[in-house]
Amino acid sequence: MSASETQTELISVVIPAYNAERYIAATLASAVGQTHRELEILVVDDGSTDGTVAIVERFMAADGRVRLIRQCNGGVANARNRGIADSRGQYIAPLDADDLWHPRKLELQLAAMRRSPRTGCVTTWCCSIDVESRILWEPVDGARCQGYVLPALILEHFAGCASSPLIRRQCVLEAGGYDEGLLRRNAQGCEDYKLLLAIAEQHEFTVIPWALTGYRQVPDSMSSSLWTMLRSHDLVMAEMRERHPEIPAKVFRWSRSGICAWLATRAMVANARGDMLRLFALSIRSDWSYVLSLGVRFVGKYARRLRRARTEPRRVFPEGLQPVEEAPKGRWLAMALQRHRRHWCERLAAEPAKVRLTANRAL
Repeated sequence: MSASETQTELISVVIPAYNAERYIAATLASAVGQTHRELEILVVDDGSTDGTVAIVERFMAADGRVRLIRQCNGGVANARNRGIADSRGQYIAPLDADDLWHPRKLELQLAAMRRSPRTGCVTTWCCSIDVESRILWEPVDGARCQGYVLPALILEHFAGCASSPLIRRQCVLEAGGYDEGLLRRNAQGCEDYKLLLAIAEQHEFTVIPWALTGYRQVPDSMSSSLWTMLRSHDLVMAEMRERHPEIPAKVFRWSRSGICAWLATRAMVANARGDMLRLFALSIRSDWSYVLSLGVRFVGKYARRLRRARTEPRRVFPEGLQPVEEAPKGRWLAMALQRHRRHWCERLAAEPAKVRLTANRAL
């Protein structure tokens, strides 16, 4: 491979880290263990006061691709932007300091990127993992949209977490990077979502239907961020609605119902019952039909989880993961309803004028 080809294939992994000593070693191990080897791994230490820097320095001594950037605490968006500014790769792969990657994640994403020069972002499904990296939840019916995906992305943040996308560097720069202003407005949490929405306005997306990212759920930090995350989502969606009046209001209503329901499940895991009830109430207020079907789904899901817990040990990410070749058909009412809405948003992207005329008759 020539020097110019190597530069083109270089992926910049950007890891913002603040007091991340508990998980940063596992996160770095998942980055350096990628089958695609042309990487630079930039850890931006955002003013840590624990042992994060010492752990990163040990990885630097063992692998020359790892670099450490130190700065005063400026927030996760600022740290990500600093890493991007100091990076050299033509592709940016964000990775949070407590998340994990499947070893083939970047290889498969880069292959998908090569197949379509118009693609600005390739993302994957992600599964939830606990503090010991055991799989809590694995998707079987995530979004599979391709091409112009803005309506579908407004409907749901189908990347799942900030560590899933692989993005062309130029697309990140055109979108202005991560919005540091959300932190100043006490509305941090959706910086990655806002960036993807800005990219989706101008570029095509590809989704790999495989849970190649492990999104760590830490109960101690969940309850404190629920309402900040909802405020962040509301601000981002208000901006999108102003810029895109052609997208029917019901898509934004579905989106708010979905985020409230998702935050309610996080409150449930964190044993914050008051927050859980309030968030479910807000979700029902935005869209009662989806939340009703979601309740049916949760009853079945937790019953199955309880049965498995008695007979099967939890798998540790990424052991045993397999690509999902085909989504299950009609297993749960919530799945069927969400599939309908995804399909409706895909039609809206392909035939906006025709679909808007029938918007009032859609679910």
